[in-house]
Amino acid sequence: MLKEAAKRRDWVTDRQLADGLGVTPPTICRLLNASEAERLYPGPKFIAAALTALPELSFEDLFSVHVPHQRERAA
Repeated sequence: MLKEAAKRRDWVTDRQLADGLGVTPPTICRLLNASEAERLYPGPKFIAAALTALPELSFEDLFSVHVPHQRERAA
């Protein structure tokens, strides 16, 4: 949903999205290009920036919550 919201604002490059959110381009690159195995979790600053820059979207629109299974917690 983040990419779709960015396109609606004409933020088509990672730099434009980063500037719009007030974060660095490498942050955008890492989050958008992470594989499922890498499972990067955005921190509170990124979440706050996204929710502030895209007020028409809710947390649930932009992010999904992953609750690790018991085995993953032990690792």
